[in-house]
Amino acid sequence: MRLRRALRVRIDARYVTKADHLRDIRDTLWEVQMLRREVVAMRRELDRLRDLKAI
Repeated sequence: MRLRRALRVRIDARYVTKADHLRDIRDTLWEVQMLRREVVAMRRELDRLRDLKAI
């Protein structure tokens, strides 16, 4: 009985609902998009600074 209960608790602790999984995927995609925007902005800034240095 104890073993069965311990096993069930361990499995339940690892189980992720489909809704939670989808939310995690959406959150991750949002973070990737934000990072992509930041990289684009940093590249623009770098190009601007390089242009200033060339003057």
